[in-house]
Amino acid sequence: FESILSDDSVGAILKIVIIIGAFKGAKEIPDLIDRVIGTKLAKSGAKQSFGSVLSGIVGGGIGLAGGAFLASRGAKGTGFGNRFAAAMAGGAKGAFNGAANGAKATSVKDFFSKSTENLKSQYKYGGNIKGARGFGAFYRGKAENFFGGKEKDAEALRLYAENKAIANDKADKEKKVIDKRHEDNMKTIQDNQKTNREAFDSEHRNDMVGIQSRINAANADLAAINNKLAANNERSQLRSRMTSALDRSFTEKHGSFDNFLANNHDYSEMLQRGASQEELLRKRESVLADYNSRKRSYYDECMVAASVADDPAYSVSEKYDAATVQAINDYNDYVNSHGMTDRTVDSYAGLKEADSADMKEATQLREEAAAKQEDINTIHNEMQEKERQYQEESRIRNERDEAEIKAENDRYKKEDEANENWRKTEVEHIERDEAEFKDSDGYVRRNENADHERNSKLYGVEDRHRKQGRGTDPTVKATKDAPGLNGNPHA
Repeated sequence: FESILSDDSVGAILKIVIIIGAFKGAKEIPDLIDRVIGTKLAKSGAKQSFGSVLSGIVGGGIGLAGGAFLASRGAKGTGFGNRFAAAMAGGAKGAFNGAANGAKATSVKDFFSKSTENLKSQYKYGGNIKGARGFGAFYRGKAENFFGGKEKDAEALRLYAENKAIANDKADKEKKVIDKRHEDNMKTIQDNQKTNREAFDSEHRNDMVGIQSRINAANADLAAINNKLAANNERSQLRSRMTSALDRSFTEKHGSFDNFLANNHDYSEMLQRGASQEELLRKRESVLADYNSRKRSYYDECMVAASVADDPAYSVSEKYDAATVQAINDYNDYVNSHGMTDRTVDSYAGLKEADSADMKEATQLREEAAAKQEDINTIHNEMQEKERQYQEESRIRNERDEAEIKAENDRYKKEDEANENWRKTEVEHIERDEAEFKDSDGYVRRNENADHERNSKLYGVEDRHRKQGRGTDPTVKATKDAPGLNGNPHA
């Protein structure tokens, strides 16, 4: 009716005819309404006006038929017995509420609005029976709720939530213990590795310091040997310069050996008379011995002169060359200033002894230097080998330390995963028990009978509404969507 009244495409006269026809059809059911709801709305002695009585009759009829039909539809899927019981109860409830609301309607629009609400409540009533899994279960659930059934269910759900919280709390505490143990283990491992590494590095440094000290000592020994070789070479150079000065001075004053030999009377006479080579050789050797003897004497005289050259009481003879005297003094001053008085030269024989001693010493020093250099090379090789061993041992230690840390991390990961798996298993077990409890007949009949929207979804009503282009809640926009209105085939 409300749809017809609100449709501007239907003429006013046609609307009146349709409404009168509906009221006319309603006259057939007043006695049924009286029997169902126990009133006397149809009697002429009732206090209500005829319009109120007629509205109550029509409302009761619509409530009876629509309530029975919609309650049965709402309980669809629960079996014939439950649908029949829902239809009977829905019809009775619909008739009573429809009659009462119809009689109280203040206008045609108010009449249809109240009738629509009555139909919605009966559809929802059938859905509640379906949600409770049966007509008997529905009223059994109401009885149980009267004695605190819902409160007990709420307490049970609270315990499930509490048990989940306990399980999670236990897992969280165990997680903290596991993390702390891992942290302590890692600190212990890292501290031990650091201590061992420091001891290992310290030992290596001490070894290298010891080897370097030996190298330094060997280098110092080699430097001392080289210093002695340098001093030996310096003395040799000074003696060489002194010898050259003496030879030059002697030759200037006495001529060379060849001149000395040529001026020898006996040797010249032998040459003139044609003496044999053997005689000449013997004579030559005799003249050479005389020449060298003269030279040794000259050396000795020069050295004596050099030793008193600085004495003002003694005048050096002009036959002694000043440069030669200076060369002698330079050498002797050098050896005296370096603490080698045993190498002082004061005669030809001393000069030759100094030459021989320095040559022997130079040979020995070169041998010592070569041996010391060999020692240094050996120590260097030892240092390189020690460094190689250190690097290899460091690599092995690093691999061992990394493996130890990895083992601890793997242990921690395994322990942490075991704790999380325990948490997951415990929570899933509790949630499974909770789901089974919520799916139990007792819980459903005590709690699901008031949740028509969910029940409609569970039993496929949502899909049907979606196909019809409506929302998921069959009570939304009831004036257009409720069965029996707006051209629904079930009207």
